[in-house]
Amino acid sequence: MNHGFMPLLRLAALLSLLLVSFWFFLPSLSKSLFWPVFAIIATAWFGLQYGKGRRDKESLKKALKIGILLVAASVLVNYVFGYLIGAYIIEPSYSLFFVLGNPVELLVASLLGGTGWFLYVPKRFDKIYSILDILMLGFFGMMTEIMLIANGLLTYVTVDSLNAFLTYAMLWAVLHLVYYKLLK
Repeated sequence: MNHGFMPLLRLAALLSLLLVSFWFFLPSLSKSLFWPVFAIIATAWFGLQYGKGRRDKESLKKALKIGILLVAASVLVNYVFGYLIGAYIIEPSYSLFFVLGNPVELLVASLLGGTGWFLYVPKRFDKIYSILDILMLGFFGMMTEIMLIANGLLTYVTVDSLNAFLTYAMLWAVLHLVYYKLLK
């Protein structure tokens, strides 16, 4: 195995642990804990990546732009397809407050988690790494939505899990394209 992919494998293991933990504990906890805990985990991830010496201003600016794009995508997708079209419903009663069809905690997690994620990826483009990262995020995004549905935090009305996988994978592909090709 290429040593350059070990960080991605560690990340997949971490995401697996988080998903299994949520899947196991969320049914017995208050549903209102999910979104704040999700935001706290994303904030901790950002802090960890920022603290690991990835403090050069150019990398941070570039990663922050990706975090902002991720927030914009969340607002656009969840407002248009969720709120306006009604393809799915994110249960608002479990969030501190909603912003255009989004739990505010999701927006915080998108900004800080997305920024942290792109502080973590290799500085130089690697096609195989990017493909694996895109597939991994598509998979974990889909599995998280399945877990949210099972716990009453999300309801699909006109979409399904395949749509979730494709949406996350396409979004992550666009973010990789922007990060590596447009934000030089």
